[in-house]
Amino acid sequence: MDIITSSEFNDICNNINTIIVKFGRINQPKVFEKDGKTIIKLFYPKQKWLSSDRLNPRALRFYKNIQSLHQQGYDVPRIIKIQYCSDLKIYLVYYDKIEGDDVRKLVNQGALDLLHSVAELVAGLHQNGIFFRSIHLENLLYKPDGTFALLDITDVRFKSRPLTLHLRYRNLKHLLLERNDKEIWQKFGVDNFLAAYFRHVTLPPASRERLSRMIYRAIK
Repeated sequence: MDIITSSEFNDICNNINTIIVKFGRINQPKVFEKDGKTIIKLFYPKQKWLSSDRLNPRALRFYKNIQSLHQQGYDVPRIIKIQYCSDLKIYLVYYDKIEGDDVRKLVNQGALDLLHSVAELVAGLHQNGIFFRSIHLENLLYKPDGTFALLDITDVRFKSRPLTLHLRYRNLKHLLLERNDKEIWQKFGVDNFLAAYFRHVTLPPASRERLSRMIYRAIK
């Protein structure tokens, strides 16, 4: 990991024109694109004194999660390098841009059937004991070869067995209640998504019924 000064950090930001994502009340840049082939993701310090980020920085969790997911066969960003601005306590993670479009964009353009494949992907994650906490349609990239890549994987838990019903519920609830995708799920139908999901999991009938009830209760 390279250590850079605040002056070097400002030079990096000033020499990049394409800002992909902003966040916060003052619209701080969060993700840059450089030269059309490299992504730079910024990790700002948490404001809370007791934040776990002080002991386990999110940038390093992002890096470790990429390694773990890659080992399990998932397509994830390939890290080029990590920089740390000690003056500002900001991490910069450089990784190769993955070609493709996010699922939200494609579905809004009419590719509604793609959600069947998303259901299969989510089911596979759950069966493999992977809790992708930030999952939503914009964090799933559909590649030209017809496969998916996972983005924004800072918060991921890895279990040694398939996810419990409670964790499946939490993950599906997060996905299906994402406010930016409300119209998408109304068009496709939550029942269609769950039916596709259940085709790729090993849950007994009673557990499937219980999970369905929990989901329908949450989305009412």
